Amino acid sequence: MDLRKVMGNNAENLAASFLLKKKYHIIERNFRNKLGEIDIIARDGKIIVFIEVRSMNASLMLTAAESITEKKIKKIIRVAESYISYKKLEGNEFRFDVVIINNGEIELIKNAFTA
Repeated sequence: MDLRKVMGNNAENLAASFLLKKKYHIIERNFRNKLGEIDIIARDGKIIVFIEVRSMNASLMLTAAESITEKKIKKIIRVAESYISYKKLEGNEFRFDVVIINNGEIELIKNAFTA
């Protein structure tokens, strides 16, 4: 397994533990389809939350937040829409959150973007 994948898995594990402590109920991790991937899908109360996990990327000199481009946001939204349709979840309330991991610090941004 390459270093980037190991670091990504570690970041997602940290994020999942953090979210559990925040009383999120994790439904799925690493949901993939032909359109892309969503790192974590969870419930926060009655709200279904699609969560992108980001950690520092020193090689690109970007912060984790800066690495979430418009293209990436559109991709996450398309995957979420296909998940909603596939699981027949229309009519539920949804939200997009981002978990940022930076030098061991974890930050949760609720409603980071909208569909």
